[in-house]
Amino acid sequence: MRNLLKRYGLLITGVIIGALLTTAATALAANILSADYNANKVIFDGQELELDRPLISVVDDEMDGAFANYMPIRAVLEAMGYTVVWDGANSAVLVTTPSASNLTLTQTVNIELMMGGPVPVAVVITADPDFTEWRAEFTIAGSNFFAAGTFDDDMVMTVVETDSQRFEESVLPRVQAGLTDDWE
Repeated sequence: MRNLLKRYGLLITGVIIGALLTTAATALAANILSADYNANKVIFDGQELELDRPLISVVDDEMDGAFANYMPIRAVLEAMGYTVVWDGANSAVLVTTPSASNLTLTQTVNIELMMGGPVPVAVVITADPDFTEWRAEFTIAGSNFFAAGTFDDDMVMTVVETDSQRFEESVLPRVQAGLTDDWE
């Protein structure tokens, strides 16, 4: 799992560096005909990033009227959890990968509770990458509940906090039995 996170982190870092170099090279090589702010959006992992600056549409003499979106890369990187710092002494932008503690892994476990008949319940479990802590969120009969706790070395879940009186006795055993190695 850690190798997977490391691989994706390196992939994202490589894509960002490639985008920066491509953007810089294109801007230097092209004769810009026009540049205008636009209302285009940046979607990251299915979520729209809230940027403090708009994207810019640029048309240059080699694009035959087509345009390219230029993004405020600092705002995009920071919205993705990266730290961006200007190093004036070296004329360099320093980009730091988000720490693993900010990342979470998710798994949905579908269970069935008996409440005057079978009631399907989807329990969404999030965990830190080291699998030390977890949080569960679920809805039963229109009411939202949560539970949080820790994993031991054998991935056995222990409840530390919950707002559902029945979680430990009814939900936790079914969730524990339904967990797989397929965390996203």
